[in-house]
Amino acid sequence: LIFALLFSLIFLLKSLREHFSKQKESSMAHICFSIYTAWVLIATFVNVSAWLVKINWNGFGIAASIWTIAILFIALLFTIAYSYFYQNSIFPLSIIWAFWGIYKNASLNSDQIDLAPVIQALLLVSMLLLIALMFMIFKKNQFRLFAQ
Repeated sequence: LIFALLFSLIFLLKSLREHFSKQKESSMAHICFSIYTAWVLIATFVNVSAWLVKINWNGFGIAASIWTIAILFIALLFTIAYSYFYQNSIFPLSIIWAFWGIYKNASLNSDQIDLAPVIQALLLVSMLLLIALMFMIFKKNQFRLFAQ
């Protein structure tokens, strides 16, 4: 069900982009749905991960911390690709917020998480990259939130 929501929101964002591309101002709907779509993207990763834990998936023998790194990296790559392709400087906001929450949790429980310093470093670098991406796209869009 969450996949249907995610794909619907991505389609909606594409439609909003096409509809508002001729206007000089960003619409509030475009801003809100960009933030919400990014949040649903993170929720999708979390739900799939929780489901895999629930069914006792062994991860093909690969450690959970390695899977955590892989999933965070995939989320980062998707966010960069989507934001850059659609010139959406707002999309990374929810991802940065989610990564910050994961970083704080990893900091509080670092003694219980394998490779915690690596995961924390990946999260910090990811957040910095996404902030830089937001500013780069914003500048490229001539200081607009979305491409015109």
